Order: sequence, then structure tokens, then C-alpha cells
Amino acid sequence: MHRHVKPKDAQERRQLTMGGASSGMRTVLSYLLGVAVAYIAASAASTHFVLNGLAEIGAPSSLSVRFETTLRDIAGLTAYAGVIAIGFLVAFPVGALIRRVLSAPRWVAYPLAGAAAIFAALGLMALQFGMTPIGGANSAAGFAAQCFAGALGGLVFALSVPKRDN
Repeated sequence: MHRHVKPKDAQERRQLTMGGASSGMRTVLSYLLGVAVAYIAASAASTHFVLNGLAEIGAPSSLSVRFETTLRDIAGLTAYAGVIAIGFLVAFPVGALIRRVLSAPRWVAYPLAGAAAIFAALGLMALQFGMTPIGGANSAAGFAAQCFAGALGGLVFALSVPKRDN
């Protein structure tokens, strides 16, 4: 028989909801979740911008082709996940600082930090390589979609990170 355990205070409630994970561990998990969401969204967006460009010149672009290509790109663009992870490692602490200094809500500060991380990463890659190696980011709309994916990852981080850690 399962008994419902009632938490005594806020700290105990957090431990029960995270399976007893410490605040630091929850922050790491929130960071990894934010990176994963941003990467999946960015990879999928890139795929569809590339496929739209190919469709404009007559390449097949059925729903099954889009689905299969999206899955392959998510599995294959893992270096981009590393770029996003490094960008978020820099951006989220800066977002926390800005949040404290400007009293910005977490749901504003971290999405802006995530978008800025992608913006900076794509800009640096373009400077280094003379183009962005993320094919779906070569148009203004594709670049914006990548930044939106970073913002989405930042929002996931903001909503899942323990309140006292940021």
C-alpha cells in the first residue's frame, strides 16, 4: 500500500519532487535539459530551412523525407550540441548576473541569454569559417530560428532551475 508523504517545508518539497537531488545537481540537470531542448529545436529548424531551400529548386520534400532528415540531423549534428553547451555555460551565469543587477524575471533573463549565446556562436563561426556551418542559419529567418531555439533552451532552464541557484 502506497502512503502519501506530506513535506514539512519548501526544501523537503523540492527534494521530494526531484527524487532527493541536491540543488546543485538540479541546476546541472536543468542546464543539460536546456541544452538538449535548444539543440533539438535548433537542429530541427535548420533541417527544415535547408529542406525548404531544396524544395524551391525541385528536390522532393515529403513529410516522410522531412521526418527522416530531421531525425538524422538531430543524431548527426552533435558538434553543434557542444557549441550550444559551451555557449550556455557562458551565457547563463551572465544572465544570472543581469537578472540580479536589473531585477529581470528569470523567464526573461535566461531566454535572452540563450538567444544571445546562439547569436554569438553563429557569429563567431561565420567569422572563423567565412560562413555559418549550420546550413539552416544562412538566411535571416533561419538565423532568427536558431536564436529562438536558444531562447527556448533558456526558458526551459529558467523554469526548471532551483530558484535560489539563480
